Amino acid sequence: MRTIRQQFQKGLLAVSLMWLMALLLLPMKVYAQSQMIADLEYSQDIVISMYYDKAEVAVTFTSPYGDTLAEEDFDKVERGTHTTYFYLKDAPSGEWKAEYDKGSNTTVEFTVVTWYQNLAVKDASCAATETDHYDVSFRVEAEEDLSYDYEIYAVTLDEQGNIDGQKELTGGWGYTGNDKTQNVNLENLPDGTYYLLVEAYATYSDGIEINDYAIIETAINVTGHNVDGDATLLKTVLDLDTSELLIDWSAIGEDYKTCLVAVYQGSAAEPVYFQELAKEEYGTEVALNFVSDEGDLRVVVTPQTGDDEYIQYVRDISWAVTSTIEITTAEKTGSSMLEMSYSMENDNTACEVEIGEAVQTYTLTGSGTFSVMLPENQLSEVHVRYATAPGMWYQRSKEISALNVPPILTLYGMEDEITVQSKEITISGCVDSTAKITVNGQEITPDENLDFTVTLPLSQGDNLLEFSAENEFGLASSRTLLVHYQKGGAGSAGSSNSGGTLRLLLLVLGLALGLLLIVALFGKIAQTSGKTGPGIILQMVTAALVVVALYFLAATIYCGLQYRNETLDITGSGLIRVLQEESYKSIEDALSRREFWKAVMIKSFLGTLLMSVAAILFGIMAHKAGKKRITLEPEAEVGTESAPEATDVPETEPALAPEETDVPEAEPALAPEETDVPETEPAPASEEAPRFCTNCGARVPAGSKFCEECGSLLE
Repeated sequence: MRTIRQQFQKGLLAVSLMWLMALLLLPMKVYAQSQMIADLEYSQDIVISMYYDKAEVAVTFTSPYGDTLAEEDFDKVERGTHTTYFYLKDAPSGEWKAEYDKGSNTTVEFTVVTWYQNLAVKDASCAATETDHYDVSFRVEAEEDLSYDYEIYAVTLDEQGNIDGQKELTGGWGYTGNDKTQNVNLENLPDGTYYLLVEAYATYSDGIEINDYAIIETAINVTGHNVDGDATLLKTVLDLDTSELLIDWSAIGEDYKTCLVAVYQGSAAEPVYFQELAKEEYGTEVALNFVSDEGDLRVVVTPQTGDDEYIQYVRDISWAVTSTIEITTAEKTGSSMLEMSYSMENDNTACEVEIGEAVQTYTLTGSGTFSVMLPENQLSEVHVRYATAPGMWYQRSKEISALNVPPILTLYGMEDEITVQSKEITISGCVDSTAKITVNGQEITPDENLDFTVTLPLSQGDNLLEFSAENEFGLASSRTLLVHYQKGGAGSAGSSNSGGTLRLLLLVLGLALGLLLIVALFGKIAQTSGKTGPGIILQMVTAALVVVALYFLAATIYCGLQYRNETLDITGSGLIRVLQEESYKSIEDALSRREFWKAVMIKSFLGTLLMSVAAILFGIMAHKAGKKRITLEPEAEVGTESAPEATDVPETEPALAPEETDVPEAEPALAPEETDVPETEPAPASEEAPRFCTNCGARVPAGSKFCEECGSLLE
């Protein structure tokens, strides 16, 4: 039994080894990659584009239902360079995945977009059924069955076959792949030549619209619908200089919603402009541009009232007109008048001259000239209109730059007579229009804003500076300045703080001298009063701080007064005077000086506070240093008793020294705590008793008034 089990184990081991060797000998398998490529919100037609950078890969797709789609399961597959397109109709909503073998490619990318199919209108034709009625036949085709909407229009074409006007006739809907016939009524069209256009369009659920149209080449002539209206109610203005035509039909009435406007030029049968204009959207006028070389113009305006018959307003306009007006004034002029010449075929011809927003009316007869005032120094749009027939106006236009007044020359902040201390002066100014600027014959070039700045040297004494500005038409203005140059003299505009600085310097010097005298005086007083070295120094420092604090206080008051004076110069009557003299630089100088005094005033006030606090602190220290100490008695020798601090001797009777004392000379007598001297007789004191300084404690010889160590006055 054991032998069989052992043989079975050996066999199983051999089979396992053989299976493992087979796996090692087999080539490695490349497993397919899986990727989600889209999450559709709703069912739709889609196009899956797969991009690869080297070789096309094998791919399958998995729908949201779990179905696997290979290439043959798609409606259409197209291959391009490095891209394959898979087309699928009615792809269900949900997640779509792709499984592919990447192979040798480094990049494989998928993109999913909606598949919008083409729509085509085919076999469009028309046939007359009765007057102004036509059957329109057509078929709409697509790659799948779709429902669509359609519109049929009457359009006009220009010479190149482009649509230049259209009017909707009827519409409907249908299914692709089926023939469709629709009857249209042309009774609501004004007279003219039209073509029928069929447009079909379909809209996908995501809002994307596809469409196509076809123009039926059969021309349809519509006649008998129009009734000629009063052409004088139609106003046209043709500009002979700009070739612009203004059409105004506001006088024809209000009983319409839209208006057909057509303009024909030359011999063309089709209008060069044809448009249906809604009154609420476009108003009652339109401006168009034409080329005069292509022929005269015919304007046809037809209000759409909804009736079968149309009132049509027609106006023929010629570029060659016998009545003329010419603007003879040049585009740039120094004249203040607009000059015009005219030749009118009819008497009492109405004329309008529009300059900017101002309009002036005149009546012209025959030939002649007339003039109108031009604005000063201004570029103006000039339009001159005149009527050759009721409602028919022609126009002449020109841009005129009138430099008809001398340039205004301004020098900033300069009075006619000034005094300066520097050997040169800088002057800034401007002019209000283009002009040649000179100073004493030297030309100055202004910048693009017509501002200029010039620095001129000065000679000692009087200097005459003559500024001049002259425009191209010889109109000039000038300004003369008299500048006094004095070395070290009174300051001019611009030397705002020199006087104040000098006064401050003198005050500083005076402070320094006064400070030295006061400090020396207080030092002498301290020494005389018997103060020690530290006490003398502290008292001198205190005196110096008090003087400096007083100086700063005086400086604060002085600067405050100066600040007030500068403020008064640029407020109230002072400001009115400066503005009347046009000395704007004086305002700038006063403001500068005022800011200077304000800054110095603030700093002086802070200095007053700081010096006052310091003087108080040093005064307290000096007082403490000079305070007297309690008088010390001489120290007792070793082995003796100390004298009492106080005696019972009455203050009214001084102590008498005895003629002879029992105390040995080598040993001074010690005063007992309680003496046996009768109250009527004070204890005797020795004439040679030692004395000690109450300030420093040093022994003082008998008869001395001052301590030899510290110099304090003894009592």
